[in-house]
Amino acid sequence: MSFGHGTMFGLQSAYFPELFGTRVRYSGASFGFQTAAALGGGFSPIIATALAGTMGGTTGVSMMLILLALITFVAALCARETKSESLLGWRERGTSCKARLLLEPPPIQPQATASEYAVPPRPGDTLL
Repeated sequence: MSFGHGTMFGLQSAYFPELFGTRVRYSGASFGFQTAAALGGGFSPIIATALAGTMGGTTGVSMMLILLALITFVAALCARETKSESLLGWRERGTSCKARLLLEPPPIQPQATASEYAVPPRPGDTLL
């Protein structure tokens, strides 16, 4: 049990942050991981208890674990490979995604200096 647990978390700590852009890398990985842990850790024991009581043994729990393993397998197959992608954010790469606009704040624009707002004097103006 301990060997499998360490192996799983070792891979996840490198894999999950890779799925997000550099600006939201650790926020995205942490939010997804913590949400999944809360939902999976909260509802799985309730569902497993109900299945064990309904089916009269561990068959229902085994079927639930097989289903969850299949969902994980399909999700891993659908995830994109990031080894050849640039570390620059999606804005710098020129891609667009409306969902990412919700995750990443707009870039901060540099402030104009006072000399950029100054109006040059016109001929005939008097200086006070």
